Amino acid sequence: MKKVVLYIAVSLDGYIADSQGLVEWIKGHDDTVELEDTFTPFFSNIDTVIMGRKNI
Repeated sequence: MKKVVLYIAVSLDGYIADSQGLVEWIKGHDDTVELEDTFTPFFSNIDTVIMGRKNI
């Protein structure tokens, strides 16, 4: 049996995008700070990705 893992960025109000539909908040406010790449190691250990979108 496969293991299901949810790997997501989400704000405190439970949404990924802001009220304009943007996700700029994920990278933060300081463009001089280099972010750690957590996606590459994560994706190297999985075999299926399910993505979706629901318009309200």
